[in-house]
Amino acid sequence: MPAACERYLVPVVFRRFAEDLTARAAALHPRRILELAAGTGVLTTNLLTAAPSAEVRATDLNEAMLALGSTRVPGAMWRQADAQRLPFPNGGFDLVVCQFGVRFFPDRIQAFTEVRRVPAPGGRSGYLTGTPVRAAVEERSDGPAVRAAVVEETAARLRRGSVTAPMTAYVFRAAA
Repeated sequence: MPAACERYLVPVVFRRFAEDLTARAAALHPRRILELAAGTGVLTTNLLTAAPSAEVRATDLNEAMLALGSTRVPGAMWRQADAQRLPFPNGGFDLVVCQFGVRFFPDRIQAFTEVRRVPAPGGRSGYLTGTPVRAAVEERSDGPAVRAAVVEETAARLRRGSVTAPMTAYVFRAAA
């Protein structure tokens, strides 16, 4: 999955949003950044470039993502971590960021409680998540059939050639 994510999702979906979130993060001039659900490191790379003097800790629960991300972006400190039980001290970061990873947190309230704990006074948290439609479809008992029907209909309409489609993301910003 990490290689497929890097090859297909990063260029099409994640890169542009990483650039946006990086610009927002860099404007805060953080010294210590915690990234949750870092995946293969597209946001991590941008954070290191935009804030070269910052210490970036990139985390992910998935070991395969960590392995690829740490190879791609060795300038960050990589660690396996569950966002619902962060292995970091209270007030240890100036900035906590997460791009598209919130959808993987089984208990979002617990994860947000943890995220609220780790910023230093005056620290900030930023989240960039995709559409909730995916979660709504996955919760349905006929979710796989709905997904298959959407894929079939999309392929029938688009046939061959390139596809351009607008995307929307919601950016949440919180201060400690």
